[in-house]
Amino acid sequence: MLFSRVPPPTVPLSFVEAQKLYEETLGTVLNSKEVASDHEKAVFLVSRLRSARGWNYTPDVYELLQIVRSQERRAISTSTPQLQKGSHLLAERLDAHLQSLLVFVEQRIRNPDRNSLPRYAEANRRIGPPVPGERRVVFLGDSITALWKLPTTSQVSAL
Repeated sequence: MLFSRVPPPTVPLSFVEAQKLYEETLGTVLNSKEVASDHEKAVFLVSRLRSARGWNYTPDVYELLQIVRSQERRAISTSTPQLQKGSHLLAERLDAHLQSLLVFVEQRIRNPDRNSLPRYAEANRRIGPPVPGERRVVFLGDSITALWKLPTTSQVSAL
């Protein structure tokens, strides 16, 4: 059931949160007593989703969810209640993430702000204009540089 009772988050999981979820999913799939083809497919999908370019690739997330849902259905008749619950919760989390990705993609189609211009608007408002004599650095980049762990203002001024 693609649209479950769990409301999707307003935005997709962050890269790090998604990676944790994909790793947990892979571990669950590999630890199950299911078909080897499911294992191989899950390993392949998670390896593609691990990359910064593919971490929110909706078709791969959907296919991974289908593997987990298939295992969840099989677990009902063959597993302990604890494993059934764990499989169900994992599927629900993957489902909510997929729903948020679909909403995100739909919003981007309807509002094609390709450059995400307002992305840092709130941060810009909080920092305000530079005071006379203040030196600032502006980083321009893309989705790769957005994942960089940059030092904070206090860390830079301590240098």
